[in-house]
Amino acid sequence: MTIERTPLHNRTITLEGFARSDGLFDVDARLTDNKHYRMNNWPGGVLDAGEFMHDMVVTMTVDAEGVIRDMKARADSHPHAVCQQGAANFSQLIGLSIRKGFLKAVSERLEQRDSCTHIREMLQQMATVAFQSMREARQKSYGVAKVSKPVLLDSCKAWASDGEWVKVGFPSFYSGPDKPSADAPGRGRFEERLRQEGYSEPEIRRAAPNGFNDTHTHDFDVLALVLSGEVTITCAGVSRTYRPGDLVSLDAGLPHTEQFGPAGYKFMIGRRHRVPADAVPCASSSVAR
Repeated sequence: MTIERTPLHNRTITLEGFARSDGLFDVDARLTDNKHYRMNNWPGGVLDAGEFMHDMVVTMTVDAEGVIRDMKARADSHPHAVCQQGAANFSQLIGLSIRKGFLKAVSERLEQRDSCTHIREMLQQMATVAFQSMREARQKSYGVAKVSKPVLLDSCKAWASDGEWVKVGFPSFYSGPDKPSADAPGRGRFEERLRQEGYSEPEIRRAAPNGFNDTHTHDFDVLALVLSGEVTITCAGVSRTYRPGDLVSLDAGLPHTEQFGPAGYKFMIGRRHRVPADAVPCASSSVAR
């Protein structure tokens, strides 16, 4: 069955972001409202069908850190003369940050009664457009060194601090259950330790998800740094699970099993072959390895 619909009201919101030659960013926003029928009781007279009852225009200027440097708002179409003053009062937001807590800061600085409801409704979306416009600049910053806290951290499911995107792209801010311990060695320090303790040059190895290696031994000592995933190693009936940042140390000849986690197991490994007790030094006094 076809249901007929009669248009009554139209609201249009447009937002655009711009990079400025002085290094700042502008976000232009416009909100318009109009009816599909004539209103005879509109404040100030008759409002014809299609004529704007609201036409609010805002330009917000922010710097690369998300601080508002300028804010201009006006009401080109409005029901009351004081609406223009409500729009002008948004200049009080200069100096606020559009980061997390922006709307709360707006409420603390500019009371609802002294502003414009329709312009306030656009502020959150203007902040979003500002961040989208600054994306290239922020990505360049991340590319140099991913040490700054991402402005979108914990702002949605995709940017959850315990999610996969943060884990891969911003590991320093990852908070999931497999987060490396605070005292976990970095790869650079681990490689230095391998050299100092006589291990081979490190290799990056991977194991398949849910794989299992039955009881076996190695003819060399193992020192490994878990990079991702997990592995459970059982020796002499005792099991221990290793996760990112943990060190795995196994002596040569030690029987053990290996159970890999559902995400597999990625690790950096060094090997150290032991010198037999009856080894004879070469003429150069070097020891066979």
